[in-house]
Amino acid sequence: MEYDVFICHASEDKTAVVNPLAKALTGAGIRVWLDEERIGWGDGVTEEINKGLAKSKFVIVVLSAAFMNKQWPAKEMFAVMSKEIKSRTTSVLPLIVGGGAVRDSILQAYPVLAEKLYKEWSPSDIGTIVTTIKAMLRP
Repeated sequence: MEYDVFICHASEDKTAVVNPLAKALTGAGIRVWLDEERIGWGDGVTEEINKGLAKSKFVIVVLSAAFMNKQWPAKEMFAVMSKEIKSRTTSVLPLIVGGGAVRDSILQAYPVLAEKLYKEWSPSDIGTIVTTIKAMLRP
């Protein structure tokens, strides 16, 4: 594996969730695959994302109202879920942005996630997320 974590997300969540999370993970020495850092001008987007998914141990899926309106991040999530089922190794880490009705609609839209333990996003929990991932990465 070349990356510890791939962050799957809708572009609308980049400023408030993805960038602070990626910065905290990187600051803790966790190798992060993030689209804006790994896909360059002229690169094939599908090819680069496939490489990133294949070379990452975990995929944090940032699930939000915006995510539910996007096909591309959902395809990334489904690809990794399929790989996870076949390998019987946990790799999908759901991170739900928005509580209450948003959370309920996400779990209703993606019933396969209902059986997975998920975390709910709060900027004050970034440290806990980083600590948890660091522990998961230990051999």
